Amino acid sequence: MPPRKKRPNEFMESILRQWYGKDQGEAEMLRYTPETRPISDPLDNVMKKLVPPWEWKILQIQENWQEIAGADNARRCRPAFLNNGIFYIEVSHPAYRIALETPTIKKQLLERIQAVTGPELCQSLKFIAGGRSLPRK
Repeated sequence: MPPRKKRPNEFMESILRQWYGKDQGEAEMLRYTPETRPISDPLDNVMKKLVPPWEWKILQIQENWQEIAGADNARRCRPAFLNNGIFYIEVSHPAYRIALETPTIKKQLLERIQAVTGPELCQSLKFIAGGRSLPRK
């Protein structure tokens, strides 16, 4: 059986345990260990480089749609696409579309979307019948 390879920090851990004692040595080791980061952080950085900025913002809206639109609205509508400054939202039922067209609700939704995209990318909203865009995978 080949000898076991030591982890990179294992040597440092043994020195700190000898120097400070077992409990204090482990605490000292934690001070020198980098904090864990979610894997989504570096993946987001890579995606930002690969995907055009406007498309990245649309992806962010789609991923966070429930927080942007609210739970009830998110069940009945979904972001579809962006074209010439107009953000299209598919609505499942015509009666709900009328409810979303009220000025206060439409304004709130537009402001939340513009918080992600910026006002220059999304100037207005348009509600369309469901099924007009390709289904999400």
